[in-house]
Amino acid sequence: MTATPSRAIPFIRLRCCFPVNRAVHVCKRSYNHIEVGTAISWDDALQSGMRHFHHKYYKLFTCNCHSFVANCLNRLAYNDSVEWNVLNVVALIWLHGHWVDKIILR
Repeated sequence: MTATPSRAIPFIRLRCCFPVNRAVHVCKRSYNHIEVGTAISWDDALQSGMRHFHHKYYKLFTCNCHSFVANCLNRLAYNDSVEWNVLNVVALIWLHGHWVDKIILR
């Protein structure tokens, strides 16, 4: 059984860093971005995140869905940041998220 989201944020693709060529990748955080794992697309970020969390056990405060999202946001260098963590994601969702209509989820 999976949990359904109650709040969501639409992400803007233009705020992500998708390098065309990793060898000549240049952005504000290119060194840190390459260190956490540069994603070349949304799908690549999700697949890399899934591989990273595949054999980890769920823990309420340290390894949960918010840590997965933070990991993916770091791979995308979303908003020119590679310092996403559980607290940042929770604050972002709490402050800027919109309630999800349960009828749409069905």
